[in-house]
Amino acid sequence: YGNWSSDVCSSDLCHADMNKKWEAIVVFNQILLDYPDTPLKEVILFSRLALYSDLGIADRTYAFCDEYLKEFPSGPHAAEVSYIKGITAMRKQDWYMGEKHFEAAQKLMATLPEDQKRLYWTEVRYQLGNARFLQNKFELAQKDFESFIREFGNLANGKGAFMEDAEYQLALTHL
Repeated sequence: YGNWSSDVCSSDLCHADMNKKWEAIVVFNQILLDYPDTPLKEVILFSRLALYSDLGIADRTYAFCDEYLKEFPSGPHAAEVSYIKGITAMRKQDWYMGEKHFEAAQKLMATLPEDQKRLYWTEVRYQLGNARFLQNKFELAQKDFESFIREFGNLANGKGAFMEDAEYQLALTHL
């Protein structure tokens, strides 16, 4: 494969950054077809599923998340892939599957070093409570939101991502 697949992959990631998502997907698919054992397979599988998620194509996102997790169950992006599955489920208003995927993501992320965990940790924690709240699992959601507020309430003077939503939904669980 040499530099060719590496150069094409770098070029394709550039296409994705330049909002040429479909072009990037086509190249990723071609690389996987022509070079199924490429050393870049993990990053290509992850990048492709992330692009489908960005495009809002739930069925493909789910399928490619499953493919990634099957091939790389403890890969460097496994926690993020579980998170993406949870977000995809929430977009489809499948609160139950959102909860399951966020639980899986939370377990995977809990094992990561702090610098890697922070990227999605707050959102996974909030979205788990949100998925439970939307299923009327108010006692579980209440515990999730209380824990979220305790852990993240001091960040950004209590105005961090999802803080107001967590406080509002926590108040609603008490009604």
